[in-house]
Amino acid sequence: MGTISGTLSKYPDAVVVWVDAHADINTVTSTPSGNIHGMPVAFLMGLPTTETIPEFSWIKPGILKPHQIVYIGLRDVDVGEKRILKENGIKAFSMHEVDKFGIGKVVQMALDHVNPHRDRPIHLSFDVDALDPSVAPSTGTPVSIDVYSDYLAIITLAGPWRADLPGRSLYLRSRSRDRSASWIRLSRSESITSRCSGCSSNSVCGLLSSP
Repeated sequence: MGTISGTLSKYPDAVVVWVDAHADINTVTSTPSGNIHGMPVAFLMGLPTTETIPEFSWIKPGILKPHQIVYIGLRDVDVGEKRILKENGIKAFSMHEVDKFGIGKVVQMALDHVNPHRDRPIHLSFDVDALDPSVAPSTGTPVSIDVYSDYLAIITLAGPWRADLPGRSLYLRSRSRDRSASWIRLSRSESITSRCSGCSSNSVCGLLSSP
């Protein structure tokens, strides 16, 4: 919430590409679990009932508009979230579309929706649970990908967009530190090593550092 709030405060016309297995747009009344980490988009949009959580009153309500966000990779969306996405006309590409069209085409379609003229800054929000748990097992909210596809290539999204990417969020919710070969290989991958705005060197903000 903080990174996107910062990006949109400086670049009000920026768009958000949210890469995640989950929509994270539950409200206080729609959430079946009560987990705050499933509500960040609702807080950014200032959806009803989010104002009842005073700890997040620092977020400017509605700083993120529905037309400014597009989802890629959804595969575990609550019933209430589906309703919220539909009511707000928010575009979302699920794993079904990724498997059907390929990640390259889905990225183009996502950009065509939120940034058709390719003239707006982009904030890329990437949650590690977007990857299959066999590759990135340390997430606390794993959701398997039933059909293998070129979805793993999604981690390279940061590369082609560097010039248009003032903001980037990489999220790792880990129950324990994983030291498997696949995770170490992922953390060291040059494809996800890119210069973040405000960083003095190539990095992924330390979130995917190897052990």
